[in-house]
This record gives sequence, C-alpha cells and structure tokens, in this order.
Amino acid sequence: MTVPTISWSNFAISRHLEPLSGPYTLFKGDPEELIRLIKKRWHQRYLANGNSTIDKVCAVSVNPNQFVCPVVRIEDDMICHAKVIRRRPEEAPYIQTTVEGSPLKALTAEIILYSAAELEQTNERSTDSDWEIISINASPVIKEPMTPLAMARNQLEMPGGSPRHYSSDEWALAVWYWSQHALKHM
Repeated sequence: MTVPTISWSNFAISRHLEPLSGPYTLFKGDPEELIRLIKKRWHQRYLANGNSTIDKVCAVSVNPNQFVCPVVRIEDDMICHAKVIRRRPEEAPYIQTTVEGSPLKALTAEIILYSAAELEQTNERSTDSDWEIISINASPVIKEPMTPLAMARNQLEMPGGSPRHYSSDEWALAVWYWSQHALKHM
C-alpha cells in the first residue's frame, strides 16, 4: 500500500501547535514528527466519527505521550468562564465555556485527516497534499464523543461543518459526556 502525502492544514496549525488559539489539544513534538507517526500507522487508519467512507475522512491513533489533553472533569464549585467566539469569520458565533482545573491525562490521541477531495468540496484545502491533518483529539477516555456543537454543525450542514448524520445514541452520549467534562480555561 502506498502512503499518500500528508500535511498540516492551516486550521490544525492554529489549533494544535504553540501558541494555541484556544482550549485545544497541544502537540508538543516537531510537526514533521507527527506526519511520520501518521504515515507509520496509515495502514491502521479507521473511519472517524459519523463518516461513511475512509476515502474522504479518516482517523489515525498514535501514542498519546506527546499530547496535552485539554479536558477537565467537572467538579462542584469550579470556576467557569464563558465567551462568545467564532472559529472562523464565516461561521456563526457561539458561547464557549471553559473551566479552571487540572487537565486529565491523555489516554488516547486521535488524528483526524481529510482527503483533498473532501477539503475541495468546502473550499478549505490548505496544501497540495493528498491528505491534511484537520484535528487532533487527545482524550482521557478510549472513545471520546465529539462535542454536541461540532455534531450539530456537521449534521445541519452549517458553515465549517462536514455533512454527517449521527444516531440518537451518539447524540445522547455526546451530551452526557460533555455535561460531565469541559475544556480547560487558558
């Protein structure tokens, strides 16, 4: 099997390398090192949440040791922060809630990649590579649900979303998980 060309998308660079633009997973290694790790595990890629074909969107799991997980478990009397933000100018504003607390240790690290064809459909291609790193999700659990907001953006085909459909169980699990966890305030 031939390993395709892989690059970081502009979107992922702003979210997962220092300086972080928000409460996202931090990759502490060299950016080219992550590409090498993905290529080593390319034959083990799998469907990412809500996707129907591995040819458009896939995920690759890598060792979580070089990632800082942004997830905090909700506890009584935590200090919460809320602000209105936009991920990108063309997307709708939303309220982002973060909490003060210690982030949980990353048990898994999942890299989400989009094919050039998928990125061309939404005019979001950053490079001339076959695949681009879109998101990095270091998690304290084996299978962390997407945030309900990301799921809604996708299922409703809003700007910045990738058309997907989620089951009622996927929605319920996402809402429950994210009612018990939050992203660390920066």
